[in-house]
Amino acid sequence: MLIKNLLEMTLIGIDEKATAHVESVCKVGQGKECCKYLIMAMNGWECMKTVPADKKLIDDFYSDSTHNANGDNCNGYK
Repeated sequence: MLIKNLLEMTLIGIDEKATAHVESVCKVGQGKECCKYLIMAMNGWECMKTVPADKKLIDDFYSDSTHNANGDNCNGYK
């Protein structure tokens, strides 16, 4: 299911604007505050929160596990 939805995720990118967003909103590298929906893909940062099936997959996975990144910092990158 996750692989099927990769094309639907929102590409954040790797340019200056994307880097600023990832640092200030997604809080990459900031431990528990780092967004749990943020992933690094081949084309740069991507937000998995914008695909309902992927969001549910992550929410379910995080509900019964301990992870470093636990943030839920915005409505999804647009």
